[in-house]
Order: sequence, then structure tokens, then C-alpha cells
Amino acid sequence: MPVANTIDPHDLIPPPTHNRVDAFVQRWVAGTNGNLYVPLINRLPRYPIPVWPGDRAPSGAGLLLDVGCGWGRWMIGAARSGYRPVGIDVKLEPLQAARRVMQAHGVEGHVVLADLTALPFKDGTFDCVFSYSVVQHVHKRKAAAFVMETGRVLKSGAVSLIEYPLKHGLTNFRHFFKANHEDDPDSWCVRYYGWRELESLFQGVFGNARISVDCFFGIGVRLEDIDLLPGKYKPIVWMSQMLKYAAAIFPPLRRLSDSVFVYSRKLPKQI
Repeated sequence: MPVANTIDPHDLIPPPTHNRVDAFVQRWVAGTNGNLYVPLINRLPRYPIPVWPGDRAPSGAGLLLDVGCGWGRWMIGAARSGYRPVGIDVKLEPLQAARRVMQAHGVEGHVVLADLTALPFKDGTFDCVFSYSVVQHVHKRKAAAFVMETGRVLKSGAVSLIEYPLKHGLTNFRHFFKANHEDDPDSWCVRYYGWRELESLFQGVFGNARISVDCFFGIGVRLEDIDLLPGKYKPIVWMSQMLKYAAAIFPPLRRLSDSVFVYSRKLPKQI
């Protein structure tokens, strides 16, 4: 099953608290994890490491590319599912933080300064390409080029798992009332996608695409971090989780989710 719709109760047990959460993570936790984490800026008691949402690594420790890795939270999550992570980012400071965070968690991985439209790797290098809350910030032409690059660096039979915000999500409708800078190639604004738009984009490259719910009521609403969040935000997390369960029973509800994963597999002799 490509994307988990439920969370194992054991995954909700937080890892041992570190004596000191990295200063970069403390400053940038809201920038990487979402608006619910604003009250946690410089107040994190532990690292908010997400539960890995996709397949476990293939036997022999698969190689995973995290595009826009930031301080490495998803790299840690992927490592806990058996992957050896490689993270890229366009800024040096988060990559330096990612190295420190991996070391703090005993994870062996690598970081590279690179742009998502020109991945500095050979064809067929990775078992999985992953990205969360990153591709939404680049112009859609650049985002399409990234999907092509993803296909190039994946091994035959390997998978991509990319997160996007849905245009008609329950709370994403608010973007219709804000200034729109989507056509500005230099703007870091959020670009929202339609369901069929995502299917068309990935089917055009991979010949297949499966879209599944990430969360409702924003991006980065994670049950595994509920112990960290202020009480006023906990109902949001639980409501998102309940809607995820409901969407599994009533699939049309998926199209109202605010954040989705697109799962695709590189077929033999493809790309």
C-alpha cells in the first residue's frame, strides 16, 4: 500500500527527548512544519519527526532523495523506515542543520546543495524521491520540470511521493481572496493544484498516479506531534485525522483535503 491512511499507535510514542534541540530547528520550526507550530518557535522540547507516510525501504536499504529537505525531519522519518537518505536544498544553512540533526539521531545520510530542476545525480540512482511542502513554492513550469527530473533519477520500479496543496481544499479556498503572484517566476508564494491537474502531470511522466490524503485544515497537520501543540490546536489535529478516516470510507471526500500525496511508480523502460 503506497501511502498509509492510519498511524500505528507505536509511532505516536515520541522518541527520547534530546538535551538540546538544534538552534536552527528551534528558529525555523514553523517555517518548515506549518502555522500550527508558530507557538513552538524557540520552545521545542523535542524534535518533531514525522511518521514516514510511504512504503518501507526495499531490502538492502534503499536510497531516498528528499527534495527541499530543510533541517532533515523527513530524512529521519525515512531512515526509520529503512532508507538511506540524501537531502538537497538551495540554502546551505538548513543543510548544515540537517547534518547535525541526523548525527543527533544516529542516522547516516548525505546532504547536497542543489536545485530541484537540475538534480546532480546519475540516471536511475534512487529507490524513492520524496518532497514535502516545497514544490508548491516554485513556478508550475519549474515544478513540471522537477517531475521529469524525478523520473530520470529514479531506478526502474522505484517510486516518487510528492506532497501538494489542493486548490479546493476545505481551508485552502482562502487563497482565492489573496493577491496572486503565481505567474511571477521569482515569487515564493504557494501554488495550489487541482486534482485532475496533478493526475495529468504525473501520468504524463510516469503513466500512473495515485493521490491520497495527507491532511485537512492546512499543511503539516500531524497526529504524531499532538503532544507538542498548544491545547487550542489539538482539536484541529483530531478533526483532520477523523476526516482522513472518513475519506477512506467515502473517497469523494479526498478532494476536499488541503494537502495530498501523489504516488507514482517508474515502470520498466520508462523515461
